Amino acid sequence: MGNTSLFDKALGLEQSGRFAEALQLFQACFADPTFDEGDLCFHCGWCLENEKNAGRAVAFYEKAAALTRIPSCKLNGYFRAGWVLMHEKSFAQAADMFRFAIDYGELVALKNETFVHAVYWHALCLESQGCYLDALKWYRLAQALAPQIGPESRMRQILCLNRVGLFEEALNVCRTFDAPAPEEFDYARYEALRMDVEKERAMYGEQCLMPRTCSRVSHAIS
Repeated sequence: MGNTSLFDKALGLEQSGRFAEALQLFQACFADPTFDEGDLCFHCGWCLENEKNAGRAVAFYEKAAALTRIPSCKLNGYFRAGWVLMHEKSFAQAADMFRFAIDYGELVALKNETFVHAVYWHALCLESQGCYLDALKWYRLAQALAPQIGPESRMRQILCLNRVGLFEEALNVCRTFDAPAPEEFDYARYEALRMDVEKERAMYGEQCLMPRTCSRVSHAIS
């Protein structure tokens, strides 16, 4: 690597939240070809994301994924691009980015925490586009890969099943919340999910006799 003092100074500014200043120094590092260009692009994207410049952040993250020689940087580049696009409500584009992260993680056997979260948020982006059956597949995969996010995945499954009229199956998933929270899962969050599930269970008791579509999808991106 080249001018490590310049890079380290940029890192220090980034870590202290001085993103605009850090961005300038990271960009100065592009003049040195010994740096991994994709890694520099990722740091620029992170600074821009924190500066609330979504469009430029996504462009840098995509460039990071395309140029880096570092597998974790490529995976993270795709993931951050998807994350920013999702919060911009560009769900189709976000789903593509998360899928790129998933496919790359599969290719290089890099199934880390970022990979697992890419699976979950890919599902949510599909759900947000009304692709409920496809979303169900990915929520179930996320649950299988990481039990610690299982409660969130199961809640989304209930809502997707409800949307497509599979009320009996939804009720079966509701019953899984009778079990205690997984280890390391936030207790207060689990109790909040269980309260939502209890409301769903009351409704499904009626829906099994007289089906109707629930108008509520909780925890949607605002």
